[in-house]
Amino acid sequence: GEILVAGSVTSGPQTITAGGGLIVQSSAAGSALLSSTGGQTINAGFVEVTAQDALALIINSVSGNQLITTSGMNASGDGLSLRNLGGVGAFASVQQGVPGGTQVISINNADRMTIDGVGGDALIFDSSGIQTISITGALSANALKLGGPGSLGASQIVGGGIQSVTAGSGEEQGSITIRGKATGSGGNSIIVSNPVPGGTQTINTPGTLTVIGGTSPTGSEGAGIFANGIGGQQMINAGAIALQGGASGNGNNATIGANNGTQEITVGAGGIGLMGGTGGSNNNAIVFGATQTVNTTGGVALVGGSGVGSNARLGGRGGPTPGATDLVLSAGGDVVLTGGSATDTTAILGNAGTVPQPTQVTINAGGDVILNAGPASGARIGANPSVSAAGGDISISAAGDIQLNGTTQVTRIRSPLGNVKLQAGTTISEGPNGRIEASALTTTSIGGTSLTGPNQVAVFDASSVAGDVALNNTSPLLTVTGINQSPLAELTINQAGNLTLTGTISSGPQTISATGNISVVPSSPAIVSSSGDQTITAGGALTVQGAATGTGGFAQIVANGDQTISTVSIAVTGGGGDSNFAEI
Repeated sequence: GEILVAGSVTSGPQTITAGGGLIVQSSAAGSALLSSTGGQTINAGFVEVTAQDALALIINSVSGNQLITTSGMNASGDGLSLRNLGGVGAFASVQQGVPGGTQVISINNADRMTIDGVGGDALIFDSSGIQTISITGALSANALKLGGPGSLGASQIVGGGIQSVTAGSGEEQGSITIRGKATGSGGNSIIVSNPVPGGTQTINTPGTLTVIGGTSPTGSEGAGIFANGIGGQQMINAGAIALQGGASGNGNNATIGANNGTQEITVGAGGIGLMGGTGGSNNNAIVFGATQTVNTTGGVALVGGSGVGSNARLGGRGGPTPGATDLVLSAGGDVVLTGGSATDTTAILGNAGTVPQPTQVTINAGGDVILNAGPASGARIGANPSVSAAGGDISISAAGDIQLNGTTQVTRIRSPLGNVKLQAGTTISEGPNGRIEASALTTTSIGGTSLTGPNQVAVFDASSVAGDVALNNTSPLLTVTGINQSPLAELTINQAGNLTLTGTISSGPQTISATGNISVVPSSPAIVSSSGDQTITAGGALTVQGAATGTGGFAQIVANGDQTISTVSIAVTGGGGDSNFAEI
């Protein structure tokens, strides 16, 4: 039958067995307390801990482990129900208070495990040991739910040094839903591990991991999952991940974060979706970590919100102590970033904050990589444009297109002190306000590469199997180290500043212009060769200069069609050594 605890039951070691439910329920008449001081083992059909007007606790302290196992569910489908219904002094909790102790909560054959601070705080807590929480069953829904619409208190799982949370196993059903609270500052709906050296956090569900920011008007900490193990690892495994910033209020983030260690996220075909809040302000959707490895067999979609300051971001830690971004993202489908419809609702793969931080990003996509401008904000891969650059490289490989669809809002790939490498199975393109900022840019495409936005790069190298190559650029000096194209494909370079050509520039028809000087200076040979018409225009001088020493360092401009050169002056000068000639 059922066991009801409505008062105080305190002893040394406890072993409690209930064929039905174990119900711990407080009321205005007083607290309900099931307390052991030497270990606690509970086996029941289901467990309910409900606080109203007073404490409702299951707790082990002093020594021993806490082991709770259920075999079924109550009439509402809960194998474990932990609720705080409110009232003065109400607090609902299952606690393992022994430092370094073990807490194992195993919920079997139930549709749900619910932790809900309806009117006040409700939490599962482990001091600093090993915390293992699971809900599994071949025929049950295995849903873990923290918080609910309109909840006023914190709904939390607070873990020890090693924390593991599982909702569904293998081919079973399962899901995790975390919903932020409706009012107040302070604690929110979270799964969090303690800051123990080497501590790890593992979250598993075969279904969808969903985090929805709350609606608190006064601001609160974000809802979500946080790993605080010092130098440890956060490991998230899910069929899909969906993060949604709060619909109203301020600071109601939906977050997955690794504060002090590495982050490894593995997601199935359901993919990853991050969306900024639909109302209020600063209601972000964020996945952050200092070192991140994110893999999904599906797609990745980041969408800025419609509430001011509600970004969608995957990258390094932000906030008052921002960190570097070191991200490797692999997707079986498309990777799409879309700006939002309010001010500062950017979709971001990279860092945030006002302090310059290195940004290292590697993206491998089985489909397209697309950056779309929204009505009021853009999209970005790389460093924050509002702060000084701090180094780091960006590498993007897509089986399909790479598109920077900047229109009225900017879409950008930004690493001003680092290298950007783009490799596309089809084409690379920019809209009128798409831009790349890099120390060096290397592109490889099967189809064309059309970079006609306001780019800012210092070094450019491009290869295209069958398409045209076009670059618009503004910098004091652009150095082109090589262009490799089909003899039928057009090359267009428009440079605002000086232009130096140092390698083999080979294509079909060529149009090359610079507002400053143009220099053809070999690194080995420097060959500017067109299999069609060739037009070269310099606002300053054109210099063709062979190498001063060595062999084969010649400089050459060659056209196999009409050749038109417009410049203030032309200097063609051979070098020293052997075959270091210069010619047009």
